[in-house]
This record gives sequence, structure tokens and C-alpha cells, in this order.
Amino acid sequence: MVAKKRAKWWVVSTHVLTTGFVMPFLAGKVGGAVVGGYGLRSLPAFAILLAIQAAGYIAGTYYSLGYLRRSTITDDWRGCITPSVISFVVLSVIGFVANAIQVKGSIMAIGILVVFHGVIIVAFAKITASGFHGLQAQASH
Repeated sequence: MVAKKRAKWWVVSTHVLTTGFVMPFLAGKVGGAVVGGYGLRSLPAFAILLAIQAAGYIAGTYYSLGYLRRSTITDDWRGCITPSVISFVVLSVIGFVANAIQVKGSIMAIGILVVFHGVIIVAFAKITASGFHGLQAQASH
């Protein structure tokens, strides 16, 4: 793969869409198959699905950073951190609302969703900041 010079908007959109949409979508499909395959219902099914989706978010963040490292040249990796985190938070809020509608007002499920989305936002922000700082250091050499 030949690395190409890319604009900040391209880096941010590629990273956020891979991490905040594509990988969790795929993880959700896997989670749905696991939950369906074992015939799980209610809270156990919900918890397992969220755990698999969390793994998808985290793995997706690392995958995206690896892809960007191999495919992208930019002088401003650090400048991509804040717009990436803000964009990810927006996607996470949309995901939270969609999930909250599906759980139909269950206070316990909504509490779990609050914790889940808080954890994935913090994990994304930390992994992304660390990854982009590392890429900036590599670009400076």
C-alpha cells in the first residue's frame, strides 16, 4: 500500500467512521449471532451484545490507527485528535439515543448504556490521542 498525503478532514472522517460506525456495526452483527445462537434474552443478551460491541469499538480504533499509519501522510496528526473525539462523541450520542429507544425506558438498561457509552468515549479518546501523538512523532523523524 502506498501512503498518500491526506487532508485533516480525510484522516478524521476515515478514523471516526471506521471506529465509530463500521467496526461496531460488524461487532453488533457478531454479537447478534452469538446472542441468537445461544437463545439469550433480556439483560444477559443485552450485556453480551454491549461487551462484543465494546470490543469492536476498541479493536476498531487500533485497526484504524494501523490503517492510517500505513496509508496516510500528514504533518498534523495531533490536529486530528480534537475533531476526531468530537465527531466520535456525536456518533456515540446518536448510538445512545438509538439504543435507549430500543430498551423502551428500562432504567437499568439506560444506566448500563450510560456507562457503556462513557467507557467507549474515554477509551476512544485515550487510544486516539496516544496513537496520533505516536504518528506525529514518527512523522517528525
